Amino acid sequence: MSLTQKTIRAGLWALVQNGGRQVISTLVFLALARFFLTKDEFGLVALATLLITFLNVLVRQGLGTAIIQRREVRDIHLDTAFWANVATAIVLTAGVVAASDTLAHLLGDPRVSPILEVLSIGMVITSLSLTHEAILSRELQFKSLAIRTLVASLASAAAGIGFALAGGGLWALVAMQLAAAMSGLLVLWWASHWRPRLRFSAGAFRELLPMSASMTGVAIVSALNDLVDQFVIGRMLGTPSLGVYVVAQKVVKLLVTVFVQAFSSVALPSFSRLDGDRDRIRNAFLRATRMATFVSFPVFLGLAVTADLVVPLMFGDGWGEAPVVMSILCLWAVVGSVNYFFAPVLLAAGRGNEVFMNTLLGAGLLIVFALLGAEYGVAGVAAGVLLKSVFMMPLWLRQLRAHVGVTGAMLIGAFGGNLLAASLMALSTLMVRSLLTSGHVVEMSVSLLVGMAAYAILSMKLSNAAITECMSLARLAIVKRDAKALQGD
Repeated sequence: MSLTQKTIRAGLWALVQNGGRQVISTLVFLALARFFLTKDEFGLVALATLLITFLNVLVRQGLGTAIIQRREVRDIHLDTAFWANVATAIVLTAGVVAASDTLAHLLGDPRVSPILEVLSIGMVITSLSLTHEAILSRELQFKSLAIRTLVASLASAAAGIGFALAGGGLWALVAMQLAAAMSGLLVLWWASHWRPRLRFSAGAFRELLPMSASMTGVAIVSALNDLVDQFVIGRMLGTPSLGVYVVAQKVVKLLVTVFVQAFSSVALPSFSRLDGDRDRIRNAFLRATRMATFVSFPVFLGLAVTADLVVPLMFGDGWGEAPVVMSILCLWAVVGSVNYFFAPVLLAAGRGNEVFMNTLLGAGLLIVFALLGAEYGVAGVAAGVLLKSVFMMPLWLRQLRAHVGVTGAMLIGAFGGNLLAASLMALSTLMVRSLLTSGHVVEMSVSLLVGMAAYAILSMKLSNAAITECMSLARLAIVKRDAKALQGD
């Protein structure tokens, strides 16, 4: 099977994996937000999850990426990575339990303490599956990863709804996270034939360490990029405001996962197999950007101009600034649709240090912009997130030009037609909305139909290359499926 075919297959399963998880979790999230939990309860669990998410970066230690990237991996490397992950998780979990009151005080709300203690157990559960996950990712076995994710999502949904119906309150959100971790662990051990042996090699750890340390540094600052906005809101504006932000962010992140991250999760293994060929890496990057933005731009710009309809329909009334926050985050996602591939392509070109420094600078900018934006409420923090992404784009592009040969003109050529078509679509949707006086459901339905029709017509004129490439990949996937069926016969 060629690399292109493997990448297509991996991309489809990555779409199922990321999209399925987010769709299921968002539906449960919607039900909990609309019928069971308050903004304050969402904010409390989100605040505790911030710390656990950050500590999980230390549990991972970048060892999974080191396994994926390393040309030759022996069993001793896998055993060493496994026990390093597990030992770190046990130590960090013990530390969180012992210092939960202090950590809750630092987060700004003492009610977070018992939530931290329970959520920390998930770090140990997760550590037991990290090496298996890396092995399957290295082999582009995204089908197994997708099955793991879907099973985990269903288990998480069952736990969340069950606890909510039983009157568990915010513990429904906690139960969701632990159920997802445990069921995901069981599926990964079932999908992978590899089993750890009780051995650890300092030599093997040193061989993994350069990439591991580099990726841990990147992951830490990436976590800061992902979490600083929520921390600032929770610490400065309170947990109800954080709950509003999390609700708005959840919908946008669902769409980012489905329409962008599915491409990005396959990008690192696929780019890495191009053996440092600069021309092939550049062409693959531009092609991935063109196709991803062709799909994502209309989704995010469409949501940006209809967020005031979407939030009441999905979550009910009483969510304050959520529509405005959602619109701003959609603009961030438009920029992110382009930015998402910058780090994978530079890593494939062997520029891990540049990725780390760029990500570190981005985290610093986000801290500044988020703190300044907090003066203007939740929407101000969201605007800070958007500004950070815009300010960072020229620096990323400079690195791409130096190491991969991607110029600004090439990048604009890859997504410019898609952006113009999606922008005109959004404008036409706003014009139609200005003529409507019906209720939310009718207005939303008409806006959706108009937007889809407008983008279909405009993209045929402005996005021919992206359409051609998507159709070509679809035909290749169909041919591969038919050939596989014939072999089975």
